Amino acid sequence: MTIWQTVARNALHLLGALALVVVALAVGHFLPTHQVVIVAIVVASVVFTLGLTDPALMCLICTPLFLLVSRVGGPDTSLTASDLALGLCVAPAFVAGARPLTPPMRSLLWLSALYQAAASLTVVANPYPANLVEWFHSWMLVSGALLVGWVLGRHGRAAMAAKLLLGTGVLLALFVIGSALVNYSRGDFGPIYTGAPLPMNKNFSGPVLSMLAVVAYARPPWLKLPESAAIACFWLYVAAIGASQSRQAVVGLAVGLLILVFRRGQHVRRSQLIVLAAVPAVAVLSVLVRDQLTSTNEFNSANQRLHWYQGALDVWVANPWFGAGLRWWYTDRYPKFQPPNAELEVLSSVGALGLICFLIWVGGTLRTVTRMNPLFGTVALAVLANRFAATQFDIFWVSPLSSVPFLIAGIALGAEANAEQRLLPNTEGPERAAADRRTVPAGA
Repeated sequence: MTIWQTVARNALHLLGALALVVVALAVGHFLPTHQVVIVAIVVASVVFTLGLTDPALMCLICTPLFLLVSRVGGPDTSLTASDLALGLCVAPAFVAGARPLTPPMRSLLWLSALYQAAASLTVVANPYPANLVEWFHSWMLVSGALLVGWVLGRHGRAAMAAKLLLGTGVLLALFVIGSALVNYSRGDFGPIYTGAPLPMNKNFSGPVLSMLAVVAYARPPWLKLPESAAIACFWLYVAAIGASQSRQAVVGLAVGLLILVFRRGQHVRRSQLIVLAAVPAVAVLSVLVRDQLTSTNEFNSANQRLHWYQGALDVWVANPWFGAGLRWWYTDRYPKFQPPNAELEVLSSVGALGLICFLIWVGGTLRTVTRMNPLFGTVALAVLANRFAATQFDIFWVSPLSSVPFLIAGIALGAEANAEQRLLPNTEGPERAAADRRTVPAGA
């Protein structure tokens, strides 16, 4: 037994004992007046216990929730269903997930830690509770999602997890298209903002479906998805993106498709004709933005963004080194607007030092996945590039849009490690001879 396995076993025992104590205290406190809360606690306890015994199964069950932005709890909570799923899965994934981590996985975690270290300075310089909470939250969105994805891929559940994501995306896309048809029947041809049971604005539905469209179009061999199903999913997502009228989603999708079309070594044939559709779409968006900038309407989308850009720079000038704090627009110190650009968001929030580390993190992350086996790394590269490109026109740190690309990247990293492990001989039991003859199949 390795040192890590010993530590993990002891940690499992400690977490189990701690969970029992917490559940007992919670049941005793809420039982007289909150029976519904008791049921929720018991269900959460069962799920958490399952995660400690089989973290991959736990993460797989929660996979569809990673795409849901619906709020959980009362009106005062800021917890999304995606955050809840991530919170339930991270501890079991960290404690009971397969080890050792591969060098690319460790690199991504260290790069994330570098940015978080720089961001911690703004937590010290701007001591308010939401700042500290968001600092932990942003770390969870990246490193937590990577670990959950790693467990899914490393434990052999990459294909099923990816299919669950694509299937959930189909439901979201159908809901967006259905809402659009209802609006069109009323003569409303504006952007789509869906209602219950799946409330989504265009800046969520468009980007998340854009990332899933990249996965469907990539169709890596380990996904084990028929070509016809992948193509159907792709065009359904594209239709929903068009209905949402999310411009950043179109830009992100174009970047992801360009990577998929021109990168070699994927063992999947793709027509370059898709570029003929992607490039004109971006060109049309450029013309629309140019027309808005020359318009006398100062409240249209493009001109409003220019005002927000200047406002974000004004906030940064007042706090050049450490920024105004994470989510400063929710405080009473500054105007309540969100910087519609990743770099301006980071610059105004964590200052110049934080922006430098953020850019190092982004560049290092893309470089790391670029050096992976293209069979696994290309889809991770395309999805991450999709997200980084889209956030040139919107906020970066937002759940679940920040966690989904790293969840997918983690799945790809874990799938690569699982495939490499299957090439190695099994050192235990009578299966060693069979393992010696085993190779990674095309669908691994």
